[in-house]
Amino acid sequence: MSIFLLPKTLCKAINSDLANFWWGYTDTKSKIHWKAWPKLCEEKSKGGIGFREFNTFNKALLAKQCWCILKNLNALWVKVLKGRNRFTLLAVQELIDPIKHCWMIDHIEPFLSIEDARAIKSIPLGDLNKDDSLIWPKEKAGKYKVKSGYHCLTSKLVVPEVGKPSSSHQIDGKVWKVIWNSGLLPKISNFLWRAISNALPCFCNLFKKKVVPSPLCSLCGQYPETIEHYLLLCPWTKRVWFGSLLGYRPRLEKISTLDCWLLRTIEEGSKLVDDPSVFLELLGFILFEIWKMRCAAIYKNGFVNPDIVISNANFSSLEMANVKMVNDSLTSTPLTSSSITTWKPPPENFIKINSDGAWDPLTKNGGTGAILRDHSGRFLVGGSYFNPYNSAIESEAMALIQGCFLAARLNKLNIVCECDCKDLVEFVNNQECGESWRLNPFMEDILGFKSHFNNYTCTWTPREANRSADAAAKLAKQRLLSNRSADAATKLAKQRLLSQEWMNYPPSLFGISSSSR
Repeated sequence: MSIFLLPKTLCKAINSDLANFWWGYTDTKSKIHWKAWPKLCEEKSKGGIGFREFNTFNKALLAKQCWCILKNLNALWVKVLKGRNRFTLLAVQELIDPIKHCWMIDHIEPFLSIEDARAIKSIPLGDLNKDDSLIWPKEKAGKYKVKSGYHCLTSKLVVPEVGKPSSSHQIDGKVWKVIWNSGLLPKISNFLWRAISNALPCFCNLFKKKVVPSPLCSLCGQYPETIEHYLLLCPWTKRVWFGSLLGYRPRLEKISTLDCWLLRTIEEGSKLVDDPSVFLELLGFILFEIWKMRCAAIYKNGFVNPDIVISNANFSSLEMANVKMVNDSLTSTPLTSSSITTWKPPPENFIKINSDGAWDPLTKNGGTGAILRDHSGRFLVGGSYFNPYNSAIESEAMALIQGCFLAARLNKLNIVCECDCKDLVEFVNNQECGESWRLNPFMEDILGFKSHFNNYTCTWTPREANRSADAAAKLAKQRLLSNRSADAATKLAKQRLLSQEWMNYPPSLFGISSSSR
């Protein structure tokens, strides 16, 4: 699959076999597929299971070979391929003004969307004399991975909801997060997914498929057997809920759909217990045991016994809690006073630069802040600057550069830098971009400042010890919101209008500059 483009018919046959395996099959026929295969291939956060659609997955694997070709243009095997298949790389040097050191896209801007044009202009330009490198922007390290390539392809595909009007119920994405990210047993998470997705064989669903003659519940014979009915509203299940440790009384007027009921119940129940995960586990086990008892009663000619359901659910929940307690005792570390970090002054004759960036992923606007203090904790100089960026780490890097610039302007040569971005600290200390390719354009400026100072160290600090710089960075964003006339200004004019520097003492908002120590 990583070498050849497979025929669509073959990929479709593989998809079909996977779907049959998931829903179940016998020697003669497959069982009912309650959800279409494209829906199962959606991400878990969007209501799917996360299976791979093989035609798309095949293309993502082939893209890995294309990446290897572009990264090894001088390799013998690549030269052989180039001789058989002609391809040419396009450069962007025509879009850069080397004199003004800025982007020059006026001639192509009419063909770009406003968002794309703004994103291009926000890309920082590094040393133009250095060779460019190939970057895959979907990965933090800048290297192509099949997983991100697959998700990039599937994000462009729209899964049609066949047979559903536009006014049909939309499941809140929070419920999928609860199901898959709460540490539940896989069988409980899978069961809850099927129940909320209406992918269980209740009589109403079987009646729609013309499998059974009536949609009525076979246990009570009074109401249509929907998923909400046999899990919450059937007379015998009401006895289960009231007799359980939850002591819950299901009411018809408060239950519309299972997903809405689940979110509301978890929200209300979490306020009554110390550990919300224990409440969620018990809730999941009760639902699962109700389903097992219902199936045994209908298909094995058994009978429903609420006491057995309550006992099994309580036992499973208690066993799960004991396992988690043992794991927590083996992995947890006690919190000590030394683990609580606060701002600390630098050594004598040194100054400390605290820097931070604040970035809005929607507007691509960012603020940077830098605070300089001496060994006694006295404020020396600070600044709050506005700039458009394409990522949070770019704003972090620019904040550090602006702090170094303020220190150089004060003729300070012994510097200690602190920021709360670990990738940036690794980049400064090792002079390598590590896991973030977006730091490449800032390498020249950072290395220049390192060589300028006599003593220069850069360390990571938690956000609690960096609140002054964090507040300074957010100031620029606040000024943008309070000064809407800046939207129409040019980039340079906007930077001047929304940026500030302070000497000797910061604005009143920075009372936390002393409390953060």
